[in-house]
Amino acid sequence: MKLHEIETEHVLTALKPSWHVKPITADRTRQRLERIFDAAKALKLRTGENPAAWRGNLKHLLPSARKLNRKKREVTGRTKGHPSVPYAKAPALMVELSHDIGNSARCTEVGILTAARSQEVRLMEWSEIDFARKRWLIPAAKMKIKGEDNPKDHLVPLSDQAIDIIKSMPRVGRYVFPSDHADQHQPFFANALANSIKRAGFKATMHGMRSTFRTWAGDTTQIPWEVLEHCLAHRVGDETEAAYWRGDMIERRRKVLQAWADFILPKRKAKARKPTLSLVEPAA
Repeated sequence: MKLHEIETEHVLTALKPSWHVKPITADRTRQRLERIFDAAKALKLRTGENPAAWRGNLKHLLPSARKLNRKKREVTGRTKGHPSVPYAKAPALMVELSHDIGNSARCTEVGILTAARSQEVRLMEWSEIDFARKRWLIPAAKMKIKGEDNPKDHLVPLSDQAIDIIKSMPRVGRYVFPSDHADQHQPFFANALANSIKRAGFKATMHGMRSTFRTWAGDTTQIPWEVLEHCLAHRVGDETEAAYWRGDMIERRRKVLQAWADFILPKRKAKARKPTLSLVEPAA
């Protein structure tokens, strides 16, 4: 079929056979189709609505891929999450990563320090970094927030250690962490950061390291859960609750992310001393 001939019913027919069998893979296929049709419309190769769009279209015709995948794991007993490193071993992982001279190791370090998703840190651009305010602004287009159909820009406070690593990268091209193996200035593929962790002698994914951060914060600090959820760029509560959390909690998140950085990657020049930063939040 030609691009201008394809309608929602054709996309639906193509997706249905795999939607209930491999829901996540099928949804990724749908997302790629959506981008293709968007490009076709921009190039004036077709008009009208996007036949692969989810909102206002396929969302009403297909069950949620994530919910299907969750039910599938519950039925099969495969409910284990992404492999992670116990937080007590996270400092050892950072030591091993420091011996890896590749850009992927530096990218992995910053991803762990910021508790960011793999895609977000791999696609980090120089234009997104505010060194003066020690912040990283992730555009909405790069965000993947569970439960959010329309994600917003996400502001990430950068610890001193994260700033040092970023500044150590040569400022060439668009991306802070270009691939070591690409012919042109391109970001890493999705598995590059997990491979860096594997080379360091640990079995974990970047998503698993986000769990490591969350477990550490829950076990060793008294920072409220909503602040920690903001650190992970998770949606806090339902739409009604979210309306009351309009602030970005940037300074409260900076506090916990700096403490996390000091735990897993102590500043080399700093002398051993008792921590002066209290992670106990004042009572409401």
